[in-house]
Amino acid sequence: MVKAVFIQSSHSDYDDQPGKAYHFPKKHYLSRVEQTVGDWVIFYEGRRGGGKGYHSVQRVLQVQDDPKDPALAYALLDTASELSFENFVPRWVEGQGPYETGLPRSRGSNTSAVRLISDADFRAYCQRRSGGARRAECHSANRRLHRRARFCRGADRL
Repeated sequence: MVKAVFIQSSHSDYDDQPGKAYHFPKKHYLSRVEQTVGDWVIFYEGRRGGGKGYHSVQRVLQVQDDPKDPALAYALLDTASELSFENFVPRWVEGQGPYETGLPRSRGSNTSAVRLISDADFRAYCQRRSGGARRAECHSANRRLHRRARFCRGADRL
């Protein structure tokens, strides 16, 4: 199991169903999405889609072929696990660079709609989602979320 970022946007041509299913082309992303089954993904929406940035997390239950198009598939999401961030997390932090360590330090496009991320990057989003709260406040909030949905593995060590 691996955590990831899924880009999901209101202007997408895919049949995304926010909170229920993520629609994607198998040719480009199937191997990555399959690695996320049973783990957590962070949803990102860029400027073209409304500029939310990183805005929620949810657990991936399974991958299912699209019955209408064999080139596409759905990542089915655990509807009970959806957690929206109190504050959106921007892609870029002035003077520091991107939150995702795998992204280029340039301000170009995100390049991939499905990006695998480390547990450390995921924990950083857990901390940032509360608007830059102090470490102790993040620790407390993460413990509550961990008990509620178990999405921040190791959050009690933050």
